[in-house]
Amino acid sequence: MKTFLSAILLLFLTLSLCSQGPPITVETPVMLGMEGSGIRTFGKFISKENVNIYIQPIGIPYNITPRFQVGLLFPFKFITPKGSETSGGIGDVTIFTKYQLYKKDGKTKKHLGF
Repeated sequence: MKTFLSAILLLFLTLSLCSQGPPITVETPVMLGMEGSGIRTFGKFISKENVNIYIQPIGIPYNITPRFQVGLLFPFKFITPKGSETSGGIGDVTIFTKYQLYKKDGKTKKHLGF
């Protein structure tokens, strides 16, 4: 349990909060934002009959060019069987790529304000 709490504390201490929304028309694809790199994460808690599982994937995407992105996913898993201690660690690391083949943006449209 101490390892689990340490990992969660470390995660929250290293993340900064910011929000963003996609622009209506852009010169580059809306693949990542955050000036070409960043860290993305979320948590998932699963409770079954005999076990509780917490998964915290951490994604690190990076834009090589405006049309090409690479990244890594590090899933941290913490498994607690009923009546036993929590065990956990890093799962299967995933490397991914994205390439934009086609893009069509619409121009900003004027709406009547009521």
